[in-house]
Order: sequence, then C-alpha cells, then structure tokens
Amino acid sequence: MGPIQQPFDATFTTPAGALDAHVLFAQATGGDCNPPFWDLRFTASTSGQEPSVTLHVTLPPYAGVEIEPRTLPASAHFQADAPLVTHSTQNVTFEATRIDYPWDGAPRITGRFRDTDPAWTIDLAVDINGFSSGCI
Repeated sequence: MGPIQQPFDATFTTPAGALDAHVLFAQATGGDCNPPFWDLRFTASTSGQEPSVTLHVTLPPYAGVEIEPRTLPASAHFQADAPLVTHSTQNVTFEATRIDYPWDGAPRITGRFRDTDPAWTIDLAVDINGFSSGCI
C-alpha cells in the first residue's frame, strides 16, 4: 500500500513555470526514519508520472505529546521527468494547526504552507489525512 491518493486542486509557481495540480499523494513516514516527516506530492493526474511538486515537513522528535500549533520549517521540490528538470527551495514554512505523527493511525495534517523564495509561489492551506508508513 502506498500514499493516499486524493483529488486536490492547487497551482504552484516554480522556477520551471506554473504547475496546475489536481491529485495529491500524502504520506507520513516514521519508524527508524529519524526524525519522522510528511511528504505531500501534488501532480496533474492519478498516474503520478507528470511533473510534480512535493512539500516536505520534518517533525520534531516525539516527546510523548502531540505537536501544538506552531510554524515548522518545510521545503518544496519540483520534478519533471521528460526532460529531467528539478528545482528545490528550503524557503518554505508550514503553519501547523494539527500535524500527527506517522504512527497515529490515520494521521492528519492541517495548516498552511507559505514560501519566501522569489522564484516560487506557494500559499496553500491543507487539511488532509495521509498514509502512515515506516522505514527500516
């Protein structure tokens, strides 16, 4: 089983141009991955083969309590395969209202992604459930 695929409309401006996404693949990963993280991959169709933007949020180490609302560092990555083009930025934040750890059953991520990179435009509210996975 892989990341949960769900309809989600979003437009991103990247250094490669605009990307109109209509599908989201959401996954929270934990286990031996330290620290745990969320990946939200936005693409144009369910095949997932088109150009995509992935938003990545690293969670703070688990301290026995859930994360209170706060702003977390995030990153964005654009990838197209034909021809191969990639762009990334670390100038993204996630204003977390709720962000569950991967082992929370059906983890949920709620909040807003924003960027401060002049080559990108990201201002996106999310409230979605994701697939929980682990690495060994």
